[in-house]
Amino acid sequence: MNSTVRTLALCASGLSLGALAGELAGTPIHAAFQMANADGNAILDRQEARRFGLTQESLKAADPRDAGQLDEQQFAAAVAQQFARADHDRDGRLDTQEMQVAGIKSKPAYLAADADRDTALDSAEYLNALMEQARGAK
Repeated sequence: MNSTVRTLALCASGLSLGALAGELAGTPIHAAFQMANADGNAILDRQEARRFGLTQESLKAADPRDAGQLDEQQFAAAVAQQFARADHDRDGRLDTQEMQVAGIKSKPAYLAADADRDTALDSAEYLNALMEQARGAK
């Protein structure tokens, strides 16, 4: 299991990310966090998170105290929660309708991220689609 899939699977299962803190550096989720963290302060505010493509629901789930900011672990949890929430049939892949629910609004981002060209996104492809979409929004 690759590191992105493992991290997202652990987040989606509700397990604590404390043990993963050292594992996030050098992973795709770390790269995504760095990309989303426009001001480089190691914390995403709501605006940065929304600009990256996180939904209000995933922000609330990852920030239950409503502090209005996410650290890298909370960001990973929000991405995982957003993927899991959108995966209505629980097949571990998002079809085009589920992608809309998961915040993927850009067809070019989806097409660029669909590495195996099966018209669905697994969790790693989903993270790539969010990153592609964020790049296009700049």
